[in-house]
Amino acid sequence: LDDTDDDDGLALTPENVKNFVATIVSDFVVNLTWEKPDDPSIIDQILYKSVDGGDSYDAGTSLGMDKEEVEVSGLTPGTDYYFKLTTKDLEGNESDGMIAHIMLPETGMGVGLLVGASMGLAAFRNRKKK
Repeated sequence: LDDTDDDDGLALTPENVKNFVATIVSDFVVNLTWEKPDDPSIIDQILYKSVDGGDSYDAGTSLGMDKEEVEVSGLTPGTDYYFKLTTKDLEGNESDGMIAHIMLPETGMGVGLLVGASMGLAAFRNRKKK
């Protein structure tokens, strides 16, 4: 019997992270936080970034299996970002991922207002999107 298949013959994916939230640190920096799953088969977490509404993502960055926070810098003010965080298990299966969305202000003004709004929106928008 093959453990990697469920009753439908589809590969099982590892558990997603929880509470994936994006907050603005500055005009060019976003802090991402989450809770990693307790699944011992997870060997990596991969962070993807999108600037086209989540229609497509970059190649992704490996974060290792222990992180629960990362700061993303070099971002462009006035840009709408979608971040997707997936988990990868020993078998190479990758989860669907959780999504956090944030809009960076044009410059300085409004950063304080957007932080609170973005936290709520990121939690609300954690959904599957490919």
